[in-house]
Amino acid sequence: MAWPAPSSAWISQPGRPTDRSAPGTIRIDSPRGWRRPSPSRCRRSSGCERGGIDPGRTMTLTRALREELARRSEDPPEERDAEVATALRCGGAWFRRGGDSQEGTGSGWVFASAIAAAARRVRASVAAHAHEPPAVEVQRPGGLIREARWRVVVEDRAALTALGLTDDQGRPQPGGLPSGQAARLAALRGALLGAATLSDPGRSPNLDLRAPGEALAADLVDALAAIDVDAAHGAHGDAWRVTVRSGAGIARLLVQVGAYGTFLSFDEGRLRRELRADANRAANAERANLGRAVSASSRQTEAIAQLLADGALDDLSQELRDVALARLANPGVSLAELARLVGVGRATVHRRLARLEQVAAERGSTDRLPEGPSGREPPDVVG
Repeated sequence: MAWPAPSSAWISQPGRPTDRSAPGTIRIDSPRGWRRPSPSRCRRSSGCERGGIDPGRTMTLTRALREELARRSEDPPEERDAEVATALRCGGAWFRRGGDSQEGTGSGWVFASAIAAAARRVRASVAAHAHEPPAVEVQRPGGLIREARWRVVVEDRAALTALGLTDDQGRPQPGGLPSGQAARLAALRGALLGAATLSDPGRSPNLDLRAPGEALAADLVDALAAIDVDAAHGAHGDAWRVTVRSGAGIARLLVQVGAYGTFLSFDEGRLRRELRADANRAANAERANLGRAVSASSRQTEAIAQLLADGALDDLSQELRDVALARLANPGVSLAELARLVGVGRATVHRRLARLEQVAAERGSTDRLPEGPSGREPPDVVG
């Protein structure tokens, strides 16, 4: 049986005007296709349990993180409330029905996710404060929709007030994170569960957390700093984004919130990426060193050949002649191997080869006489 979503919902950010004619209030039409999930069908079909994802499809780290956090064991009440309140703030939105709605006027909070376990966890946490469990809706895949979407509609005013999301009149309230360390970690779990994006292995490490306002984004940055994770926040579209770009910081956050499976997958990919980068750097450095060695050997061989052709090699000292003949006989060996052949140190061989290049350059510059415009010697300069 069709279970329509709140029709003619009025979506507004907390703290903005909610009057129907006030600027900043946006009226949207409800998405079509939202239906109440059939429990019997969910029991028969594992695809419904997975949120409609093809079992052969590779799971991204973002989905793996949310799945793992959604399937955690039950937390103490204060941590559970901090988690679900932050998840609703970051991953949900406050709505208000207009007077022309079939369900009548009213307001509440809606949380949407592609993870069925996340919707169940939010529903169970809210139900602890509600007179009746919140409604759960599902939009099945089809057409342009590739995966199912699950939505939890919370309209119980007592539950929303207990979580600090609205006041007694149902108006949305701006809120931050709790003060205790355990509760702040639970709030970080809620932000990750509701609105986190984690880069996949093989790419540069990046973690984004969406926040509806600057105050909550700043609180998330402070909570991350408390566990030694550097983060930055800034405006992005109609919301704020908290970004962590350090691989070590992301790994530390995953361990702190208890996402050990995602941590192992992320750290393995990060380690492989770093090892590949180190190997590429070493190969590039070796290639550059080899190019410089070949270029230097070519210059040295040409200089010695020039001295030998000019008959100037016999005028040099015995030490220079020994190094020159060793280089001519072994043009492809390194300085260390050439030093072993001659029986001196590597630095000594380097200095003697540099001296041979210098002598060849001096003799080449002296042998070339300057010519005039017609190729003859220039005329004498009259003083």
